Amino acid sequence: MYQRDVIKVLSGLLISLSLGACLTPSPLSSESEVEVTGRIVGLSGQPVLDQRMSLSLPLFQQRQTDTNAAGDYQFQLKASETTLAGLAVDLTLKAEQANGMAVTQDFKALKTQIQLPEMQFWSDLQAPAAEALIASARQSLSWQSPLQQSQQIKRYRVRIEDPAGDTVWKSQTPGQSLIYDLPTAVLEPQSSYRWQIEAEGDNYSAFSEKRSLQTGGLPLQAVAIQKAQVAGKDYPSWFDQSFQVEGKARLDLNQHRPLEIDLKLPAGQRVQGLHWAAQGFSFKLEVRDKASNTLLAERVVSEDSLFEWTGIETDALRLLLSTESGGFVDIREIRVLGPAIGSR
Repeated sequence: MYQRDVIKVLSGLLISLSLGACLTPSPLSSESEVEVTGRIVGLSGQPVLDQRMSLSLPLFQQRQTDTNAAGDYQFQLKASETTLAGLAVDLTLKAEQANGMAVTQDFKALKTQIQLPEMQFWSDLQAPAAEALIASARQSLSWQSPLQQSQQIKRYRVRIEDPAGDTVWKSQTPGQSLIYDLPTAVLEPQSSYRWQIEAEGDNYSAFSEKRSLQTGGLPLQAVAIQKAQVAGKDYPSWFDQSFQVEGKARLDLNQHRPLEIDLKLPAGQRVQGLHWAAQGFSFKLEVRDKASNTLLAERVVSEDSLFEWTGIETDALRLLLSTESGGFVDIREIRVLGPAIGSR
């Protein structure tokens, strides 16, 4: 278990390096005392009493404390708890409430006295209302900007989760936008979901409450995948109806030749879309009809994407993953989409 956790941490460092992040040697001696303080307030700016604050440290260690009547919190750490191999790594502070509202802040311990910016809970979702039924190809999600004006919002992130809490769709929209057009093809018909908005600011991120929604009949829905193969090896976990990434195979991307994923479908299946749920390095993804090699759709991706095209009948698709810099991708789920019965 420990070895696997170390591999995860090192993988995160590798991604950071690929994105141009610089590694920062810690200026502190390992036995130095580090004090971290800050304050958290509620929706209307009032101090939050007895709010549990969790601080994530390297190698999946964690510290916790509660706020006092003024909304203040304090952590006392050793500098050695804030580093990995002598490098100052990002520490993540989080406070969460039962309805899903949360605030998070990342920082490095580069001095012994750290006063973090004040964080304020936020939740101002507009539409759709809780338990709303959606059945169209697109559904607008809207919200109001956070009350806290002391920081500029860089972007909003949209997250949809299933009843198990697994993320079935995530995307983002610029900080000046307060609406997102959700493609409902990434959802299952007659199912329950929850949606949440993250407002990422200069200093910290604020997460809204999680609001429920229901789907009725949808224009597109998942069709059966019989096999998913890479170089003749089967990957049944990629279409097992679970969006959990734990235990699903990681693929290495080769800068010299495209990686091929073949999806076997029932004979004569009509398809017009692909829901790709993954994270990792950026690469170009091409969707082709395997028999004719016809290009159906292509896009540079690094996380979840929806591909749509004019419907065709086929019994196999080929996905080509190409990159100029190498890397890897962790696939959570692949779903091929076709018209719902009665709409063909």
